[in-house]
Amino acid sequence: MKFLRNIPLVLVLATVIIVSSCKPGDDPDPFEKVQLGKFAKTWTISSAKLGTTPRTDFSTLSLVLAGTFNASSPEGPYQYTVNGTRPNPSPWPASGSWSFADGEGAKTTIIRDSGTNEVQMSYVLSADAKTLTLNFTVAGTGWAGSRTNEVEGNWEFVFTTN
Repeated sequence: MKFLRNIPLVLVLATVIIVSSCKPGDDPDPFEKVQLGKFAKTWTISSAKLGTTPRTDFSTLSLVLAGTFNASSPEGPYQYTVNGTRPNPSPWPASGSWSFADGEGAKTTIIRDSGTNEVQMSYVLSADAKTLTLNFTVAGTGWAGSRTNEVEGNWEFVFTTN
């Protein structure tokens, strides 16, 4: 019988322990903040293709993605810089801004140079966050004195990082 009298006390103590272990403010970081932490680094070219044709004229290209997360504007904009070999014409400007797409789109799409020469880029980031694949379409002339027939089309860039 003594045991039965202690059951309410044990239940109250268990409830207090469970409730006190819940920490308010332990909300997970926004998706964009987590992704920015994975993106913000220097990426080295692994391969480039225009349509199905491999392109070797980007051999020393690197893409630097940078930015500081802003909770009031989680999608961005952030900055990018392209270093190394960038053929003339190129589907890449030398630098600019990028943003995550709105809502669920942030999980698969970034927008390069929103509002100016906007390009939507689908991305795949490997599970270990060391390979970034960007796919996008250039519908115009490209950058750096370009000729339309040399940059127009569907591009795939694969980058790696340490």
